Amino acid sequence: MKKRRKQKYAPVRYYDIRLIWMYLCLFAFYVALNTTVGITFNTPVIAEWIEVRPGAWSLSNEIHGLLNIRISLCFFELSLGCIIAALFCGGQEETKGNYVGVWVFFLMGLPVIVNFVSNLWIWIIYSLAMITSGWILGKNTGFVLPIKKEPIIESCREELHNLVVPSSKLGRLVFRGNSAIIIIIAGLVIPLSFAFYYYFSALFN
Repeated sequence: MKKRRKQKYAPVRYYDIRLIWMYLCLFAFYVALNTTVGITFNTPVIAEWIEVRPGAWSLSNEIHGLLNIRISLCFFELSLGCIIAALFCGGQEETKGNYVGVWVFFLMGLPVIVNFVSNLWIWIIYSLAMITSGWILGKNTGFVLPIKKEPIIESCREELHNLVVPSSKLGRLVFRGNSAIIIIIAGLVIPLSFAFYYYFSALFN
């Protein structure tokens, strides 16, 4: 008699619009940071580019004077977006046919657009593409983890312990134990510290 193969049951999927809420909240937070800097130093919230010579463009003098702050904020926001995505999506979300990882990759373009892109049409097109694709992924594919306190905390613990980073050149990089915490803290604290440093330096000079 042939042995019956054990059936693998697909995990329960939770169909929601968490990606849309994630995008909208991060968008509002990034713009709020730029607004704070703009109000403090009386500079444009949206980056302005001027043509210095035919075919050559440069940031306006107001923005250029605070370029270090914007660069630091951009790196901080990049790290923050990755961590938020890891918390609300988790490694378990990467199932066959799930493109959440691709969506998160394009989410990393949001800080760059908010800090350095002046064309509002690019803002609108990018936002519509992210919101539409986020809705499709949430409603058609779904997520393994529900938006509840316990699963999110558990997902966070998994992401912080024995972090594995696949690399095409170096193979699988494994950060054992809680070493991932150090990497995440460095990714957030270092750029945020630079942002505060340049912010207060410009404020008191």
